[in-house]
Amino acid sequence: GGGGGGLAQVDNLYSYEFDGVGSFIRASGNDISGDKTVSIWFYADDITLSDALFEIQPVPNANDYLRIWTFGSKILATSGPVNADGKSSSTLLSNTWYHLVVTKTTGSVTGIYINGVDDTQTANATLSFTAGDNGDTIIGRSASANRVFKGKMDEVALFNTVLGATDVENIYNATTTGKTADLSSLSPVAWYRMGD
Repeated sequence: GGGGGGLAQVDNLYSYEFDGVGSFIRASGNDISGDKTVSIWFYADDITLSDALFEIQPVPNANDYLRIWTFGSKILATSGPVNADGKSSSTLLSNTWYHLVVTKTTGSVTGIYINGVDDTQTANATLSFTAGDNGDTIIGRSASANRVFKGKMDEVALFNTVLGATDVENIYNATTTGKTADLSSLSPVAWYRMGD
């Protein structure tokens, strides 16, 4: 495989396995308000469950949260405390690796990309949202602790910009067996390599 549109590659040999019970990652210091992008490789044991993949809670704006979760073989994303405003179109499969990118501005989720392709549709699901500790980033669980992810995640990155479609496609295309995109040139605020 090639370098994928100019993005260099780095070794990628490990991922983090979440047990669906108590394993999750909490990272503080990512108090990003306004524009943001999250990039995640994930593998869900059961994609039909409602399980949180990622959540960030900036201080103090409750409407600037970003929560991403699996829901009925889709991806849902919300920018506020109640309503999901972004949903993926494709029906996803369990036990399958996917690359997921969610982009958002202060007001709303602007894009959900699956495997490098824009897969966004508007969502109107009403789901309760429990606030957690302000300023936290939580990987693999919701702040309310009742939506714990079971499966694997890798290369979780957070940006304080809205990545464009070309950047998203380049991240996906730069991943080959044992290699993944070197995200350094895209200047992530945080990049969790999950073992690499």
